[in-house]
Amino acid sequence: EVGLLTLLTSLNLNDAGLSGPIPSELGNLAVLMFLDLQAQRFSGTVPGTFGGLSSLVGVGLADNQLTGTVPVSLNQPNLEALYVEKNAFISLPSAFCSRSDPIDQLTADCGGTTLRFPAPVARFVATTA
Repeated sequence: EVGLLTLLTSLNLNDAGLSGPIPSELGNLAVLMFLDLQAQRFSGTVPGTFGGLSSLVGVGLADNQLTGTVPVSLNQPNLEALYVEKNAFISLPSAFCSRSDPIDQLTADCGGTTLRFPAPVARFVATTA
């Protein structure tokens, strides 16, 4: 069970052919820095347990069938890259774009609009929003 790998710092399951809900046990990986679950068939919402992943630097959830809102709990202080495009998310909380220390790479599409924010654009959004 992946939730028992409490010292795991990187999990790359990109294009591994997985489907169904994202296992909530991934939220037990407290020292996880990089999580790549892109190009799967994950469905449903991002587990609330992801709020415990305070060491995250990079998160890839792009190209799945995820719904709802991108959870603000993913907005961890060390987060530098967030890829959530090609899902069925309806919104991206403004907290991701209004950080004092902006995310270097942010790619999302919510409500049919694709947003790509490299660091200079994220800083501009944060100062003008």
